[in-house]
Amino acid sequence: MKDNKIRIGFSSFPDYSGNSKALFKALLLRNLDNYELVWFVKDIKIKEKLQNIGINVFCEQDSNFNDEFYKTQIVFLTHSDYVTMKSDNQIFIGLWHGLSPKRTGNSLDTPSAKEFANIYSNACDYLIAPSEFGRVIYSYIFKKITDDILIFPQPRYEFLKISNGKENLEKILNINLNNFNKLIMYAPTFRIGNNEKTGNISNINIINLKKYNEKELVDFLKKNNYLLILKMHPSEESILNIKENENIVILKDSIMQEKLITINEVLNCIDLLITDYSSIYIDYINLLRPILFLNTDIKEYNKDRGLLFNSNAIWYPGPIVNDINNFCKQTKKLLTDKNYYDKERINFNSLVNESYDLSNDKIIDEFIKNIKVKNTNINNDNNLNKKQKTKKYSILKKLMKK
Repeated sequence: MKDNKIRIGFSSFPDYSGNSKALFKALLLRNLDNYELVWFVKDIKIKEKLQNIGINVFCEQDSNFNDEFYKTQIVFLTHSDYVTMKSDNQIFIGLWHGLSPKRTGNSLDTPSAKEFANIYSNACDYLIAPSEFGRVIYSYIFKKITDDILIFPQPRYEFLKISNGKENLEKILNINLNNFNKLIMYAPTFRIGNNEKTGNISNINIINLKKYNEKELVDFLKKNNYLLILKMHPSEESILNIKENENIVILKDSIMQEKLITINEVLNCIDLLITDYSSIYIDYINLLRPILFLNTDIKEYNKDRGLLFNSNAIWYPGPIVNDINNFCKQTKKLLTDKNYYDKERINFNSLVNESYDLSNDKIIDEFIKNIKVKNTNINNDNNLNKKQKTKKYSILKKLMKK
């Protein structure tokens, strides 16, 4: 630590992404003298990239990683990394990785899911939720008292406000987006990977419809000069047999990581989002732009995981389609009629996000500045049982893979 400054650490999955990245950048811009900001990452390549842009970063492979970690009084994290390493002098704040309709944690019946949620919840002194609605859900899935769940906009929302989405997307795709009338993104939820399978996914039906005709899709996109951008989960990119063309491209996670650009840093240039049960649309709805929903595998998904409340009236502020014909009709209507589902979008956003202010000033000024750090003396008592903590951490990783 430098000059008795309070050290704030950040962690995320993938490294340097999501809510942690957004909050880190906001604090960096505020240039507050009494804080030292550091990152904890898993990938040595990301460490090198962050060092090259002047960020103080430590990698799990570093010999001094544990020592530097235990010098950090406040830790913000989006996933479960390092939760079992927490020492008594540290304050952990769970930013999580998005409010969504999907069941998780204690809302599932599986012991491993409950154990994972409880380990995360017990480690985090506070959780951050984007609304009272989100607070209730987080309280349920993490078994956390509502007093410890604070309501602030998700930090990554600020990227929707300040990022040059079109410029960032052009850097990744290496194409001129001005050549298209509208930009459409298909970003479904995670279904396959890490020894988990939920719902169904097809390797030839790129938008997972029941009745699908690729020629009809391509003709529709060309006729209207739309660009369809496919953003799949990294573990599913290799599963799909996708042929890119002038109107269909893949937004690859590997290139995004290489350029240190996250999904919320491109979303504000998208004219229409297509998704299913992913948390991405809870972010996108802040823009009050149209969303088209596909839930063709809802029966299978409900068997494997399911949705909270299981209600279309709550979760879908847009039309639901399951065949290519309706897909094209609804896409065109959403992009040409500004009033179509406009009220539903406004009402849904006020429910899940509450605040229309996408700035991180509120969480910095009303929360972070008022955190009372614990005893900063790093002694042997705080670092006892490092081997035991490391063992617990490996157990948690196994739980996550189940």
